Order: sequence, then C-alpha cells, then structure tokens
Amino acid sequence: MSEPFLDVEECLKNPLAVAHLLLTDRSKSVQDVQKMFEEAFKSPEDLAKIPSLNDRPPHGLLDGGLVRFRCMIQDNSFNAQDYLMSISMKNVTTGEEIQVSTVFCDDVAERPGFVPLEPTLAVHFSPSNLGEKYPVFCVAIPGETQWVRQKLHVNGEHRYDDGALSASMNNLSVSSVLDLPILAKLPLPHHPHSTAAAMVKTYGADGQLQLNEVIEVIGIFEQPTPASQDDEVETNMGQCNEFSLPPDGAEQPFFSTVPKVHALFHKRLSVRDMHPLVRDSQLAKELLRKSDVMSLRSAVIHHLSTYLMGDHLAAEYLFLHLLSRIQHRAVDETPVGFFPLNICGCPSTAAQPEFAPSLAHLISNLVPRFHKISLGLKKLNEETWMVPAQGRERSDNLDIGVSAGELQLTDGTHVLVEEMTLEDGVLNERGVQNIAHLSDIIQTAKLPYIIRFGEMSRNIDLAILVLSQGRCMFPVECVVPLIASGDAPVPTPVPEDIIDAARTLLGLMPGEPYSVPEEFVNDIGKEFAAQRAADHAAGRPIMSNADLGRRLEVARLVVRSFGRTELDQECWEHAGTLEAERIQRERKLPERRKAAGKPPGVAAPTRPTEAGR
Repeated sequence: MSEPFLDVEECLKNPLAVAHLLLTDRSKSVQDVQKMFEEAFKSPEDLAKIPSLNDRPPHGLLDGGLVRFRCMIQDNSFNAQDYLMSISMKNVTTGEEIQVSTVFCDDVAERPGFVPLEPTLAVHFSPSNLGEKYPVFCVAIPGETQWVRQKLHVNGEHRYDDGALSASMNNLSVSSVLDLPILAKLPLPHHPHSTAAAMVKTYGADGQLQLNEVIEVIGIFEQPTPASQDDEVETNMGQCNEFSLPPDGAEQPFFSTVPKVHALFHKRLSVRDMHPLVRDSQLAKELLRKSDVMSLRSAVIHHLSTYLMGDHLAAEYLFLHLLSRIQHRAVDETPVGFFPLNICGCPSTAAQPEFAPSLAHLISNLVPRFHKISLGLKKLNEETWMVPAQGRERSDNLDIGVSAGELQLTDGTHVLVEEMTLEDGVLNERGVQNIAHLSDIIQTAKLPYIIRFGEMSRNIDLAILVLSQGRCMFPVECVVPLIASGDAPVPTPVPEDIIDAARTLLGLMPGEPYSVPEEFVNDIGKEFAAQRAADHAAGRPIMSNADLGRRLEVARLVVRSFGRTELDQECWEHAGTLEAERIQRERKLPERRKAAGKPPGVAAPTRPTEAGR
C-alpha cells in the first residue's frame, strides 16, 4: 500500500504537528516521516515555498515553521544526544493520559490542563522509545558571491527582494544576534552574507556529515534565545519542558543565541550543485555549444589583461588558474590538478591601492565563491587564525568546540592572497603560525585542524592566487612576473552579454572528463627526452620532471579553456608556448631565499624583504 501524500500547505503551516501526527496516530517511523516530507517537497516549486535562513534574519522566520538552509558543516565534534522519543502527559481534570512525541524538537510546548508525568523505566526507557539526534554546527556557505545569490533569487530559490534583503541583513548587527563566543565559529565573520548560522540536528541513523561538507537542510525552525548580560540563558520552565539528558557541548548556554534546525531531510551539495549555471549540466553544455568558445576565451582574457596592466600572458595564466581543480591524489598524496598561481611584479599598495581590490572584484564576478586575504602584521598577529582548532585558548575559558579558521572554506572556493599589504615589522607566534599554515595549505592542499592532542588534516580543493611585488614568500611553483604594457589600458569588466557564458565555461569544464590519447603519451615522452638532450648540448638548464609535469597541467587547462576534453597537438603546442615565455620571465627573478626546515617566508618573519612582499 502506497504512503499517503502530505499536503504541502499544511506542512508549511505546522510541520511539527504533521510529523507528530504521523508518528503517534499513524505509527510511522522517523525514517517514514522523513521520506514523506522529502517526497512532498520534491519539486523545485514546492521547495521554493519554504523560507530560507540564508535570506532572512532569524527573527524574520516562524518559530516551529519549516525552513531551508544552504550551509557548510563547520563543527561535527559534538556527541550524539540520547532522548526519549515520546513522553506521557496527564489531564489534571479528567485524569486522561496521552503520549506526546518529542521527535524533531528539543522542548515540548505546554498544553493547557496537562502536566508531564515522570518517565517510567518500563514504558519510556524501552529500546523502541530511545532515540538519538546528531548535532552539527553549520554556517552559511562562506564567500558565496553576489551574482550567485541574485541567480538563486531569479530562479525562485530566494523569494524576497534582493535589495531589501541586503539592507535588512546589513543593518542587522551580527553581535546583536550571536553571542560573542559564536563569532569565533564563523570562518568569515565580517562577510555580510556569511554570518547565518544554526545548530542542525539530524534524526534516525547518523548522517555522517563531514567537516566542510555542504548541505541543503530542510527542517523545523527553532528560534534562538537572546543571551542575557551575564551570558547565562535562563530557561523559562513555565513555557516549555525539557526532556533530554543533561546538556552536553552542543547545549551550552551560548549556543542558544543561534537558531536550531531539526532536520526532516537534507541533501549533499557538490561543487556543481552550488553553481546555479551548471547544476543542470545538459543546459550548461547546450549554452556552450551555442557560444563561440574560442571567441569567448579571447574576450575574457582580454578583459582580465586590462586589470593586469595589459599583460596578456599573466591574464591567460589567471584564466587557466580559474579553470583548475584537483582531479585526484597520487599515491604519495600529491594533489593532481592543484594549480596555485603567483603573479609577481604587482604595484605596491601605495602606488596603486586599487590594483588588488579591483582584480578581486572582477574575479568574484566570475566564480561562485571567493575570498580575499590581505596580509598585514596586525591581521596576522591579532585578528585572524588561518586554520580551525579545537579547544583554542580563550580568555573566557569557554569550550566552543571547533573554532573556525579563515581558510575553513568549501571546495571550489577561489582565494586571493594579497602580499603587498604586508609591512615591515615583527610577527609574533600567532603570526608565524598563520604564515606557516598558509604555506602548508598552498603546498599540500590539506587544511590542518588543531585538536587537543595534536593535529589532523583534511583534503581541500581551493584555487589560491598570490599577488606580490617580488617572488612570493610561499611555495608556489607557477610564477608569472607581471610586465606592464606601454598603453596602460583602463580596466574594463567582462560585458553582461557574455558574462554568463564565461561563468558557465569556468564552472562546467573543470568537472568534465579529460583524456590523453595513448599515441600522444609516447610522443610526449620522446619530445621530453629530445628536449633534455638539446638543453644539455646548449648548456641551458635541463628540463626536469617537474617542468614536464607543470606543462602537462597547463596543457590540461588549455584543453579545458578551449572547451575540449581531449589533449591534441594544438593545445599541447600552445601550452609549450605559454610555459616557454613564462619560464623566460621567471629566470630573471632572484632566487627565493630558503632556511633549512622552514617554509619560505617563515624563516625570517620579523622583517619581510622586498622580495618577500
């Protein structure tokens, strides 16, 4: 017998009552209820009727109503919470006893004329009435760019006026909503659209939600409780009764300043799922088929060059960099496809203060997630931590779980590191750690997590661009010295009539299949051997395995930029031309100074040199 369909409007009005009716009167399991809600909201049109925590401040949402939240798992270190799935209540006048479900909520609302009964071992603590819920702390997707939010609005996924929404969110003081300890759990606390947060609780089987994973959760919304002046939250037992075991880490008072979402169902979001133009890959491919990809490629590179002082080579490498993504990891954990880029020779902030910000704005208008890190002594020494940490020392001695790091970002996020802002001075221990961690991430594509008894790391996939005056202090293999053209072009953004096609190309092609014909592999091997012999005979630096590996990676990106999926002679030769010109420029730079056992830039942190800025 098929399950009855749920009424969407009724689910929107009172989802908890619908869920509890199914659990008690119709004897459905938690899993049955979750599947029925998921089936009810399977159409995009019905799903779009659910208000989103990404769009509205918490006080603009209905307590006990349905809510959507597109979010990143910031902290999954909390213990599972045991709870009674139902409790008994008694009518004080008639003596009638009823069973009340406690699934999908933490508190049972007071019922006029009824009082809760003391749980009994035989009835309430039977295995069938014991459940677990799994709390994870979630934050809005860090660094999501404005054009993505606008596309979601146009598609009906954000249902409110974008201008009014922005004004509402910007006028809302984050510190007035979140208790101060919670701010340490936001990777980008000063980003206006990255401050939404919630404690999400899943029911039934453990969802095994991973750190930095992105989900869209649909659940029952529970309003936050404002913290009192002494940071203690008083529980009003006249309004609700708590039926859970003693509070654990996820139930500490300061966590009450963020809303809770009791998950009815959720879905994991891939890098493509987070890109509004390529989620439907067939539509994206159709758009590219209708476009002249080569003309589009040339146009985007031209506009990039206007922000790079007219340097076409640097602009093309930046375009290739925007197409990069880790394909897999080798046996030795080398991230194949990871393509950090250093554009050096950039003007100082004193000479051209808008150089890096204007380039950052251009890039953020092309990619779905972006974050700029301007290095400075005060920031590194006092204001930021690059990596997350559990039990990070705090002046208030509170245990907030995993504190966020500025680089706790989702896969596919583009990060611009501005080195020109690093002034002369002394890095303290915190500053040195920040530089060392950033260096490690650039070298390994792994995000360290500082835990109480050591350090663990997780694989990440960030596209990292470093702007510097001299060769950057970090271990970036692909360095492109900037050479300004004589005509000093005026920066011009990518035109509106081609920008969606450019976004689609950059979003779609990194995930498309890629292959190298077998006969081409043999030809590359022969060419490599011949080149090494020619270099030796001419007394030039001999082409290394690393040089070959870099050219192969550049060739892969050239293939992607041409809208193709297989390496051919044209792409291989074009990659060779690019690398030859880039290497010729790079050889004119002074060698990076190194100190034994330390990453570049950390050896002498007290006074960065011109080449290190």
